[in-house]
Amino acid sequence: MLHLAGEKKTKRYTGRSQYPQVKLVPVVASNIHTDKFSCPHLRFWSLLRSTAAVANHAVDNLAKAEVLGVPSLLESACNHVPEGFDFPVVWPITDLQLLDLEVVAHNFQLHSLDQKNYEGSKSWKGLNQQFDSTSAILCKWIAKEEKAFLSVDLKQHPAAGFDPHSFLLGELQKWTPFWQQPNVSHTLGLALQHLREHVAAELEPQLIEPLALRKSANSYKKNSLGGDAWGPKEVANLPDVSLAGLTDALNVSKKLATVAHQNRFNLHPLLGKKIGFRTVCKTPMLYRLDSRTDTTVMDWEINNSGSFDSCVPGASALDAAILRNAQAEAASLTGQCVAAIFNDYHTFFDTIDVEQLLSRSILADFPLPVLNIAAQQHCAPRALQEGFFDRTCPS
Repeated sequence: MLHLAGEKKTKRYTGRSQYPQVKLVPVVASNIHTDKFSCPHLRFWSLLRSTAAVANHAVDNLAKAEVLGVPSLLESACNHVPEGFDFPVVWPITDLQLLDLEVVAHNFQLHSLDQKNYEGSKSWKGLNQQFDSTSAILCKWIAKEEKAFLSVDLKQHPAAGFDPHSFLLGELQKWTPFWQQPNVSHTLGLALQHLREHVAAELEPQLIEPLALRKSANSYKKNSLGGDAWGPKEVANLPDVSLAGLTDALNVSKKLATVAHQNRFNLHPLLGKKIGFRTVCKTPMLYRLDSRTDTTVMDWEINNSGSFDSCVPGASALDAAILRNAQAEAASLTGQCVAAIFNDYHTFFDTIDVEQLLSRSILADFPLPVLNIAAQQHCAPRALQEGFFDRTCPS
């Protein structure tokens, strides 16, 4: 049809099923610049200055200047005089004028150099902006080898017989003691039930509007999928009627003070380390986007922050580190002892006492609707993931 319509610049395959084509695209836009790194005025005044300097050191300076071509240079000088300046020197000239000519040419040379530097800085500003916009792409390739160990490759673990299910089962046995504590009290279930019943009957949750959910999805920095297979860009691009359906379901969940069973699940992808593995928790994307719109926790943090808190809204980890180092250096210089206490990651990993957390949160007047949903999500079943395979931790 395109050929019949007279379109000649078509490929053999047109449409969604065409063969992929690889194109080499420069990181920086290729713009054509003339005299970007050169200046005719700067070249002229540099030549005139050096010629006048050579003539001034000669015995017969005026004769030497004429031999070196100073008269012809003076004739074309009017084309290179900066705007707003005068240059009334014409040949023939005196010995004193030849000395002044070297000084004037040097001043105009510096002026032309400053002007070119200023123009060049503006062009480099645009270049730096282009590098800034593409630095994230370059960083991925620069740091690719350094972060290669993060990918889990079954070829490097032949003990599992290259079977992903056997490999995940072995890893699950290592992680289950952290996620399924043997000393969990049977009263935890009753505490969660009482909290849910109280929130559902006595408290009014902060509901979410479709516009707020779309705004939360648009401002989400990453585009990775959550445990519910939703991505932020997918949510942001949904039509209003579909987005309203999602917010209605989330609001029903809030009014009932319970997490929908489809979302009561946490996915833990395995990431490599220098030695062994670690995991990250992928909660459902809808849970994340909804939590980002709730302002009750932020208000509580602002109202309950102390001078000792370094993790508050508007705080900087860099400022906190600089302050600690300054205090340590001041103490050391005054002859005092400096000590640092670090928590062992293996000892404290995922060992939160949920019952104690609930009671402490209630005493601290933490927003109970948020606490209720967060506690249910924290206690939800978990599954280890490696590639396209997963293995659920027993509840």
